[in-house]
Amino acid sequence: MPTKPRLTRVEHEELGIKLKQLRDDVLCIALFLEAAYAKQSSCARLAYRVGQTIDQLRSALDRQVFLDYCQWEAQEKAQFKGLQTYFPRMDAKYTPMQ
Repeated sequence: MPTKPRLTRVEHEELGIKLKQLRDDVLCIALFLEAAYAKQSSCARLAYRVGQTIDQLRSALDRQVFLDYCQWEAQEKAQFKGLQTYFPRMDAKYTPMQ
């Protein structure tokens, strides 16, 4: 059975920044909805649940990046940022993936 290609270090980093931005945007929407409607309204609760789901995805991908790390060349391993991949610093900016 053929194996699927794994993400590269750069793809993991780009995806991590994108997911962080997406989570931040969803939580801003949740706060906006909470201000407009009750905190327990279905729309506010669903928005927060989306944020939690994104966090779960980031955690799963954080585990996966360490599994993928074993397959990388030495140069890729040297440039790996560890925990900053899916939980990047606040100043990390998203650029669209190629």
